[in-house]
Amino acid sequence: MSAGPSKIDHVMQLPSDPTAAPRQDAPTINAQPASGLAWPEGLLSVPVDCDPTLWASFVDSTLWNSRPPDDEGEQPLLRHFTQFASVSVVVRHGQNSASKFYQDLAMRATQDNQKALMHAVLAVSAQHLSNLARKVADQDSAARYATESSKQRSLALHLLRVAAAGAKSQENALTVAGDTLEMGFAVLVMLTLAALLKGDADIVPVYLGRASAILDRIKPAESPGLLPTSLAIHSIYKGFHHVSRSKQVQASSLFPKLDDRPVWSDRADNTVETIVGIRRDMFMLFLRIHSLVLEADIIHRAQERSSDDEDDELEMMRMEIQAECSAVETELRDRETWTVKWLANYDDRLRLGHEFYRLTIRMMILTEVFQLKAGHTRVQQCVQEALPLTKQVQTGLEIGLNFPYVIIAGFAEADTRSEFTAFVKRCQWKGSASPRIAEQVVETVWSRRDEGKMERWRDVLTELGCPLMV
Repeated sequence: MSAGPSKIDHVMQLPSDPTAAPRQDAPTINAQPASGLAWPEGLLSVPVDCDPTLWASFVDSTLWNSRPPDDEGEQPLLRHFTQFASVSVVVRHGQNSASKFYQDLAMRATQDNQKALMHAVLAVSAQHLSNLARKVADQDSAARYATESSKQRSLALHLLRVAAAGAKSQENALTVAGDTLEMGFAVLVMLTLAALLKGDADIVPVYLGRASAILDRIKPAESPGLLPTSLAIHSIYKGFHHVSRSKQVQASSLFPKLDDRPVWSDRADNTVETIVGIRRDMFMLFLRIHSLVLEADIIHRAQERSSDDEDDELEMMRMEIQAECSAVETELRDRETWTVKWLANYDDRLRLGHEFYRLTIRMMILTEVFQLKAGHTRVQQCVQEALPLTKQVQTGLEIGLNFPYVIIAGFAEADTRSEFTAFVKRCQWKGSASPRIAEQVVETVWSRRDEGKMERWRDVLTELGCPLMV
């Protein structure tokens, strides 16, 4: 079976200069391939339809660095990853460690013979191609690439199991067949990304949990390598996963440090800014309010079940939560304070991301802590403030805005819904979930509210299987 050229192969091109800024305009489906290659020829060697044993033979031999693509139109999986997938599943914003992380993983996989990592990279690439194929209604290619992604995922998991079995037979062994604990952690981070792209919510907590188990066994290395960024991405996924499943987030479990070097905090900061498009403290504030909202809901339900109409302890607990949330909402509503603290000295993408999350946090507090109705003036003011922001988001810079979109748009009245729909259709969302997840959540919320059911976005996420969205 030959992969053959496809319209989806040229959806997004990297400039030949790997240090150049990413494209900001919407991709052209019939664009011509880039004239230059941003990565060595050795990274262009794996066609989508090759047998896994054939791929392994290239990794294990000198043929890996010499085999050219089969024909001019072929788009091998690894080439697609380095040129397309890696710069659309995350905003390649600048040249910090987080923006180059995915390309670095591919380079490490090829140079260090990390087979499990390579299969995980190819799983992401194939699923990304499947999503793009679905976006242009090429269902045959979508199915073929989805099958390939599943095959590559299975191979990565098999090799992780082989490595784990080998480690058991070697006392204190950290390396088995070229796969280290650090690489095992990175493999699971990549497999989580593949599941995120597919919308496969059920396996996400399994991957995240296994990655945490591996992390507990990793000892600080002389050079931390890719681990700080891998760990930061894992924490981002873990935080958003808890939001999607309406679970409280333990802040102390996120962004851990294995030693006292500043690299852990630096990588955590720039990884959140690169992937989510906001500062790390804003991300943590979002997770904090999410947890307080859930706690307030638990107290409210307990009060409803209580036979004591004036349970002083429950009422005091709720008042403490309301006091903290009210203070946050007041600060976020104060434009002068907000501008100084969250908008000064940041680039356009971070300022825009902060604005989206500001409105999202305010709406969570107003509707879920103080229980204002969707049509309340203060709630609708937040919706109206968000509308001009949607027009400022440039294509390719929407990564990290899924939850703000879902939460804010869910409260939109009928006369503004089309503008929110136009926003999500214009955006790519290639790095945030399988196609149309965010749009599907919001449309379902609208439908239920129109029916008088007043279901929340959390209820709809649960109904849809709690998909991880970034």
